[in-house]
Amino acid sequence: MSTATKLVLGGIFAVVLAICVIGAVLAVVAANDSGSIEVNLGDDTFAEIDAVLGAELIDEQGPLIFPDPAGGTRPLLLQHLGNDPDREWHAIVAIAPGSEACVVEWRPDDARFRDCEGTTYPADGTGLTRYVTTVEDGRVTVDLRTELDAAASTP
Repeated sequence: MSTATKLVLGGIFAVVLAICVIGAVLAVVAANDSGSIEVNLGDDTFAEIDAVLGAELIDEQGPLIFPDPAGGTRPLLLQHLGNDPDREWHAIVAIAPGSEACVVEWRPDDARFRDCEGTTYPADGTGLTRYVTTVEDGRVTVDLRTELDAAASTP
């Protein structure tokens, strides 16, 4: 194959590739404008932990920490308060607001979370990003689609 033929074929390939890329970008933009794109980076729910055993473990050792369920870098804390294993569950992002790497720590002496700057947060994680939790059939589930404060402010 001559050099000229290779250049012509290479040019044709580049044009076809450019058309495909532009078509894909236009399809994504059109879909986004119609509101039909939904980003899903992992499961919609997380944990499904036995409520009784989880509550006992948290009572003995403090909140449970899990790697980011979406595969990112934001670990999740699972907290239980009170005596009823079917109530008072809290799923809390363990990164301080406005930070990318400041993991809050549980302070059992004063039953509060503390960030790298010394700011403290109550045991239920108020002030931190939190997700809705439910208990059904003795299993705790965290709804990663719904932040607790956002759900509380929704009419």
